[in-house]
Amino acid sequence: MSSNIMLKPNKDLVAVRLIEIRDELGLSIAAMAEKLGISKSTLNSYIRALAMPPEEIIYKVSIMSGKSIEWIKFGDEFDYIRQVIEFKGFGQFLVDFPDTVDKVLEACQEYKVYPIENRYVNDMIVMQVFYHIYYPIFDKYIDEVIKIYLDEIHKYPIYTGDDEFQRFKYSNRVHMEIRGMENQVKYGEKEKILNIAETEFKNRVDFYFRNNNNKKGIKDFFKKDNEPSFLPDFYEKLKDRNGAKEVIRYLAHIYKEDFNIGNEVAGEIIEAFEELGLKLERINSKYSKKELKTLFIKE
Repeated sequence: MSSNIMLKPNKDLVAVRLIEIRDELGLSIAAMAEKLGISKSTLNSYIRALAMPPEEIIYKVSIMSGKSIEWIKFGDEFDYIRQVIEFKGFGQFLVDFPDTVDKVLEACQEYKVYPIENRYVNDMIVMQVFYHIYYPIFDKYIDEVIKIYLDEIHKYPIYTGDDEFQRFKYSNRVHMEIRGMENQVKYGEKEKILNIAETEFKNRVDFYFRNNNNKKGIKDFFKKDNEPSFLPDFYEKLKDRNGAKEVIRYLAHIYKEDFNIGNEVAGEIIEAFEELGLKLERINSKYSKKELKTLFIKE
């Protein structure tokens, strides 16, 4: 979900607040509708959450009740913060950690990062405070979910270091992959996390066996069906973002390093490799197989 999409009023919650206002004023639906200059059936559709009242009606309700327009739309600060966090896709986290909204509200008030009358809290500020609470818990959750792989990865060491270091490097890779996906994977989405963990585990195991059972180096990484087709295999792998990441990681592994997908520069490097793939594909199409074959000599 794009971070620049703003929270919109929920008609079900607006209906609850309209009922609350009507009860406080002691008005019947007919009397309230008359004061608002609309029909009883129209007001009834708002109260039953069949439709969202337009801005001019919300304004009239605000004048009539003394409640702010923002309160009618979003409720109090607590309500607003909860709706923002749910809107961003973290509803399950709030279910498991129900005191989160209170903590976010307290932090916002303590550091005076928002004016209450201006949408209570800017969405970005809410999420900045929320993430400070969320990520330490989310990181622990990830390690709990991927434990089945963490307990096995030491059997396939690809770094100089003890078993705990192998676990750390693997865990770090999974965390970086998830962080690099810009919140596409969230707390509670166990299957998505397991899919990423499984892919990373298989990559590590494959690399381990390539290093230990096959010493021919990078050519074997790209070779298909035992045919020396280095150039086309290279651009085939670079045709999409995942393939580009795979190539970069392999090259990094040669030097016993990790490619940090969470780094802000990573995206540009991946794009550069994808562009390289397109250029290699054009070269491969331009020249005959005979001409290309002279580029590579069997060891």
